[in-house]
Amino acid sequence: LFQVGFLSPATFTVYEYHRPDKQCTMFYSPSGS
Repeated sequence: LFQVGFLSPATFTVYEYHRPDKQCTMFYSPSGS
């Protein structure tokens, strides 16, 4: 678990190491909405 000094919406891109063309981008908001 990492502790950060601020919370802001962010995007995460997850992809397979051997298949970078197969990826998923997710939007995360700490407020839960």
